Amino acid sequence: IVGTSSGAMGETAEQLVGGDQLELEKESSDLKDSILLQLGMLALALLLGYCIKHYKVPYLSEAGGALLLGVLAGCIVEFSETHHHFKEEVNFSEEVFFLFLLPPIIFESGYNMENTKTFFSNFGAICMLAFLGTAASTLVVGLVVYTASSLGMIFPFGLLEALLFGSLISATDPVTVLAVFQELKVQPNLYCLVFGESVLNDAVAIVLYRTLSAFTTQPVSLASLVAALGSFLAVFLGSVLIGTMR
Repeated sequence: IVGTSSGAMGETAEQLVGGDQLELEKESSDLKDSILLQLGMLALALLLGYCIKHYKVPYLSEAGGALLLGVLAGCIVEFSETHHHFKEEVNFSEEVFFLFLLPPIIFESGYNMENTKTFFSNFGAICMLAFLGTAASTLVVGLVVYTASSLGMIFPFGLLEALLFGSLISATDPVTVLAVFQELKVQPNLYCLVFGESVLNDAVAIVLYRTLSAFTTQPVSLASLVAALGSFLAVFLGSVLIGTMR
């Protein structure tokens, strides 16, 4: 009896080890497939953008084509019978976006900026649009969403969730507008206003979103508001200091 029990336990242990090994191999395969898919999507987006620009496709910009390509790929991954680990690897990570994708985009925009004299001559108006405009947009959108939710017109939202949505939707990206401005050779003041507001708007919206999201794990109080304001100023002033260092 003892020998039979020991043999059964040994077979069970081997089965468990074999199952874990197969699971690890499957996760490794899913990781490789997800990286291949993302690189392929990047290559397709670049090729699609080149074709749109070369053949002058009307009513569709490069950003719009990349967006449609991403929607198509997301639908294929979501509705296909793929392993759950593969979906987890493909899913968008906000940390990767904030730490690795967005900073080079903003840096490249500022580094290759033309008409710096015109830009800084309108810096006061740009800051007013970026700071006050983004805050006002977040507040208005959040209150509209919260009111509509209270009236039962949309999915129920709390006030904090509505403001979080407002901060997300307030981050504008006028890539197509700036491309049209370049083609039409608009007045430099107008171009710098739109460009500067779009660059600072992203930074303000990100810090505002992170500040509001901190209140999802802690109660709103005077101390938390002061801490959020300090975090906002530290991130903004620190970013400006790093950006101006040579």
